[in-house]
Amino acid sequence: MFLLLIAAMLCSLDVSAQSDLIIRKVGSTASSSSDRRITEEKYFDKDGKTYRIKISIDTLASQPAFAQICARFLFKDSVSSSLQEAIKSYFKQYTPCSATSNISFTHYFAVIVQGGNAGVYSSVLLKRTVTTHKGSEDAEKAWRWNLLFDERHGKLLTIDDILIPEEAEKIKGWAGKKRLHLSVKFHGLELGVLQQGKLETKRIVFSDKPDVFLDSFRQLIGEDDFSEETRVFDVVEQMPSFPGGRTALMEYLNQNIKYPLVAEKLGINGRVITQFVVDRDGSITNVKVISSTFSKAAGWGGVKRDLEPLDDRVGEQALRDEALRVVSTMPRWMSGKQNGTAVRVKYTLPITFRL
Repeated sequence: MFLLLIAAMLCSLDVSAQSDLIIRKVGSTASSSSDRRITEEKYFDKDGKTYRIKISIDTLASQPAFAQICARFLFKDSVSSSLQEAIKSYFKQYTPCSATSNISFTHYFAVIVQGGNAGVYSSVLLKRTVTTHKGSEDAEKAWRWNLLFDERHGKLLTIDDILIPEEAEKIKGWAGKKRLHLSVKFHGLELGVLQQGKLETKRIVFSDKPDVFLDSFRQLIGEDDFSEETRVFDVVEQMPSFPGGRTALMEYLNQNIKYPLVAEKLGINGRVITQFVVDRDGSITNVKVISSTFSKAAGWGGVKRDLEPLDDRVGEQALRDEALRVVSTMPRWMSGKQNGTAVRVKYTLPITFRL
């Protein structure tokens, strides 16, 4: 038996998009038949230790400048002319082996095209992690970089390519000497800098401040994104609501959420906070997980024998996936309104799974 505790609340805070890593293209606008993915998983020996090297890279076809950026960030390779060449060069420092157990280290490299317009621009996440496996505990170090790449001109976009000079200088002052993260999400520009290991973000909605963006950037993104119709509100005069109100929403979720079997067997409790946009017609769009926390159920007696190869992260991901599934399939809501007009509104919905 388990309990599903559900509460709905509004979120007026900008939240860093640190959704769970999904190795795939996100959104039809970012995919292209000419794009390719490099996927590798190999095992090596070095100094008597076994290394697992995992690579999952979305490449942009015919974009050598993008390949060189990725090679420098992921593999610290400023010489190779292609990602394939950089990967081969990286592998040369290790000796191939057949062992797939007793792994000492896992090195993971990923390039994820998160959005954009194929052939025009891409919003990309670069990530590399080093995990040290010590018995039942893992220690992980991670590096990430959100960037915008102009595919038409084959160049990495900087803040000077996006904002008018006076606004760009303000952002530079905020970022200081730290690496600036740039991404386009939910019809806005998201900027971030790492502060004590956490990504601190700012957000500029295109339709809120269209005049601070350079004309060249507006043309790259598309002028429609800067119109009032695409704006996503945090708070409006008449907030969107589930048909029948909050009680009906809780009943719907309790009836439709299924506690994932793997999470139940692993004894995983969790609180998954989802966020989505209620569109002008009441449809649910842009569903994502913005944060999640997990714990072991009280009195849990250990992993079932048939689940011994799995660790808790499998159960945790199952809870995230279930929360996303049920939120994505909700019926249409009553749309939010501002000045009597239906508008798009951001909504946050926490879901607590408890055994």
